[in-house]
Amino acid sequence: MMPRQRLGLPHGILTTIGQKLMVLLGLALVWGGGVVLALAAGAAPRDVDAWTGYRTVQREIGGFGPANWPDGTALAIAVGTVVLAVALLVLGWAQRLTPHLARTDVVLADRPEGRTTVSPRAIERAAEVAARREPGLHAVRARLGDDELTITVHARGADVLPELLRGVQRRATAALVEGGVPQQSVRVVVTRFTAPSAREQLR
Repeated sequence: MMPRQRLGLPHGILTTIGQKLMVLLGLALVWGGGVVLALAAGAAPRDVDAWTGYRTVQREIGGFGPANWPDGTALAIAVGTVVLAVALLVLGWAQRLTPHLARTDVVLADRPEGRTTVSPRAIERAAEVAARREPGLHAVRARLGDDELTITVHARGADVLPELLRGVQRRATAALVEGGVPQQSVRVVVTRFTAPSAREQLR
């Protein structure tokens, strides 16, 4: 059976900005469409203008032409158009859907009488609990991938990093073996460390 795939948007500030711009564009389209529909339905232009102010917008746009531009405006508009186009391309790229494989339960045992499985998060949680027993840690986070368990740690100091990394890897591996999890490569990554305070250095 092929693993399931999911589509999702990337996370980040560009994606958020692009989504807000799409909302504003949608509101503008709704406004413009509402004006056209109201006029087409026979509503009095004066009433439609009182509610939407479309004549003011039309007058401002209609009066904006090369004849009224001061010196240098054409160049500024050209440069601004290029910058805007590039920005919109970047924001549009940030909205792309990216496929990723959906995580499935890990099979511990598959016998005629039944199958024993465990969720990826349960494996990650077991590794985190085991790793936290290692002294010198502020925070631990595990992530199960394809045949690899990645553990990111926030250490309390850099002087004990070699021993700390080996200890975390040993404890996490032992927890996986104890739980009957199939062989996984355990990788430990230090995301940050906190230098000891002056009081701790004097001890």
